[in-house]
Amino acid sequence: MEKTEERRVKMGDWLRKPSNILIVFLFVFLIILRLYYTSLTANQPLWWDEAEYMSAAKSYAGIIDFRASDIRTPGFPLIASVFFMMGLREGLILKFFLAFIPSMIAILLFFWLIKEMYPDKRIAIISTLLFGVLWEHIFYSMRFHTENYALIFQFLAMIVLFKVYLKKEKMSIITPKNSWVFIILFSILAILFRPTNAPFIPALLAFGLLVNASYLKKVKGIYILFGAVIIVILAILFITNLDKIPVVSFYYNAASPPAFHFIYSPFAGYYASVIPGLPPLLLYLFYLGLFIALIKIFLITDKLKDLESNKENLDLKSDIMNLLLLIAVISSFVFILKISIIEYRWFFMLLPAMFAFTSKAIVLIAETISKSLKMKYLAAIIIILLVSLGAYNQLLHADNIVKVKIDSYAQVRDAGLWIKENSNKEDVVFTNSQTQNTYYSERMTYGFGANESDFYKNIEDKKPKYIVVSAFESYPEWALKPSQKFLDMVTPVKVFYFDSQEKQLALIVYTLKE
Repeated sequence: MEKTEERRVKMGDWLRKPSNILIVFLFVFLIILRLYYTSLTANQPLWWDEAEYMSAAKSYAGIIDFRASDIRTPGFPLIASVFFMMGLREGLILKFFLAFIPSMIAILLFFWLIKEMYPDKRIAIISTLLFGVLWEHIFYSMRFHTENYALIFQFLAMIVLFKVYLKKEKMSIITPKNSWVFIILFSILAILFRPTNAPFIPALLAFGLLVNASYLKKVKGIYILFGAVIIVILAILFITNLDKIPVVSFYYNAASPPAFHFIYSPFAGYYASVIPGLPPLLLYLFYLGLFIALIKIFLITDKLKDLESNKENLDLKSDIMNLLLLIAVISSFVFILKISIIEYRWFFMLLPAMFAFTSKAIVLIAETISKSLKMKYLAAIIIILLVSLGAYNQLLHADNIVKVKIDSYAQVRDAGLWIKENSNKEDVVFTNSQTQNTYYSERMTYGFGANESDFYKNIEDKKPKYIVVSAFESYPEWALKPSQKFLDMVTPVKVFYFDSQEKQLALIVYTLKE
């Protein structure tokens, strides 16, 4: 009873602070927002990546025989397989536990991280709101993807770095002495869920070396030289063998020129304005915050060599960590991966830096104007105005893209479910929507092959029950415009359309003639 009463008193004291009430409202809003989109997308069709993860999950659960490609790590499918083993296959249940819950945990940890990094709680509140309404994060939080799982462990690693290692505050079994063990452990778990999130790790290591510069001076030169040689050798071995690592080689483009567009394109994409006549305010604010951080660090370069692993100059150290995060992530895409296309979800790992610099710029502008006009409450009004405009823009963008894409690949899903109802477990299907058909039909599924002769050979070998040709994925010309030989061999048994008037053909299911 005494402990219960003590907790109640502490909670009452905590809620008496206006900033804490604001935090409660913030998370209530974000929970309601995510629940709305979770219910809206509960039964949306799976895309290729999602279906590959979820088919692997069914395989781990013993429902089907499926092997995911080498670029897919088993972390997420193993978690999802537990639900299939328990017989939980309903869309809303899976979406709630596998998508909604991880996204909210990531947001909560994000708030915790920024709060530990910056003494000004407003930075954490503004950054968390912007993260919670970010259009790309909302969109992919409604799909069975691995981004949030990787972010959870990345944020945990960074929280341990600041709360335990720098501030010397114990976190359960994590102490300052063993903190780097957990930082490394959480970092490894992050890349086990999503290998392409690895670029945040060099930033952590570089920051660790920087705040220990004074200690390293005291270490004998031979040890430093030995360590440097080992690191250089490992780096060379890693970089020269990128094309031999399955998870990396899929993305690595050694022959391509540096992809300098990644220096600006992620930020321009995240902060793009969808409101006519409204410029991308948050983008300009981010650049301002980044510029101020660079100037501040440039002006105190003499102090950088005196940084220590403590909580002194926490604001400066946080800016340095975020700058290192930006440099590590962007450099990996510019000089190593060198991909020509861009998907903004690839850059979720740099969001702590992007939102922190944006938030600091918002606070700085608001306070500068307020002080110059000597109006005490004007700062709060300006902050609310800027954040509201930015958040509203993000919500408009998110709402549009979620709803526009909500039925994409519906015909592939419906075809897979129809095949499941009209076939036996041992039957085989040919389609280039392999992962989706495998997930929905739970039948062994093969692609069309490299050329037409291989296709007919595979037909003879596999004896498929159904052959599916659709407007989705990439089908060869000879499949989209079949020859007479193909038409003489098959009979269409089910047709799906894009429109209710049945004028726009989407997908055809064929069966072999007897």
